[in-house]
Amino acid sequence: MSVHKCLNVNHRRANSPFRFCPSCGEVLNNSVPISICGMEKHTKEIGRGDKYCRICGERFTRQMEKVSLPKEMVSD
Repeated sequence: MSVHKCLNVNHRRANSPFRFCPSCGEVLNNSVPISICGMEKHTKEIGRGDKYCRICGERFTRQMEKVSLPKEMVSD
């Protein structure tokens, strides 16, 4: 039995509403279709503190945070 190190509660859910984990990027639910997101959706997810998009699985980079969030929300 493998031990998963991510603490996101969606890993313990039998039927997660998200395809990808916003903390580690692992696939949570294969039955959720993959969608293509834009910066508008990513900005909301970055604002919540997510590291990965729960819809498309893209990893958020520090550069994306600086572009999409207001300056007062970004620490250098």
